[in-house]
Amino acid sequence: NLNIIDDNQKNIDVYQRTIRRDVSCLKSNLLIAYGQTGSGKTHTLTGSKKELGLIPLAVKDILDQGKSLELSVLEIYVDKIYDLLEPSKRVLDIFECNNRIRYKYDPVKIMIYDHNDLNNIINKINTLRVIGNTKLNDTSSRAHTIYFFNCLSTNFKFFAIDLAGNERGRLTNAKGFKQNQEYISINKSLFALKECIRSIYQSKSYVPFRRSKLTILLREILHNNINIHFIGTINSSKICYPDIVDTIEYGICLK
Repeated sequence: NLNIIDDNQKNIDVYQRTIRRDVSCLKSNLLIAYGQTGSGKTHTLTGSKKELGLIPLAVKDILDQGKSLELSVLEIYVDKIYDLLEPSKRVLDIFECNNRIRYKYDPVKIMIYDHNDLNNIINKINTLRVIGNTKLNDTSSRAHTIYFFNCLSTNFKFFAIDLAGNERGRLTNAKGFKQNQEYISINKSLFALKECIRSIYQSKSYVPFRRSKLTILLREILHNNINIHFIGTINSSKICYPDIVDTIEYGICLK
């Protein structure tokens, strides 16, 4: 289904029109938030003190059914994977074994028993995520953040990806080696994700998972015929028109 939701709507409206049915029925799903930096991806997914995001709303519905959840959170920054729940935020090395992903060190997993548990974790994550200043956004996410929720008493799984801002270097005023590396890495992994999902849909014999750490991490998830929900966020400024078109085209490709 295609929904167009304007900026007068609340996160609860987005939740009800996207993943609420799957969550209520405990159908495993993957939620992807994609869009230009500063367009509202992180607010839509995690919310704020005044307004819950889609992740807290989904967790609340699951907990209300008497379930508990296990959570791990990883960040991909310049093609390196970090464990956001590990105190030192260490790098996680991954490798393939028998067509499955293995970690050199297992990611930290935390049990979620009530809404306060999740709020505390999200607050912690927001202080650890890699952010940077760009011309379009003072607190732009420079990394992909992936939330892995697992219900131990059922087969239900819920994954949410807060993708780093899709952007053009000219608009964001990327300067210096570090910012250019971020810019290149972000757009490379976003393209790889699109190509992998398209290849799976077209039943191609080869799916290019190894093109980025993001797609390597999602390999097993995408191969499980999981329901994918895509949220494309856009800025309304005229100078962002090419990025608006890009976000729409990316969503159409995934659909």
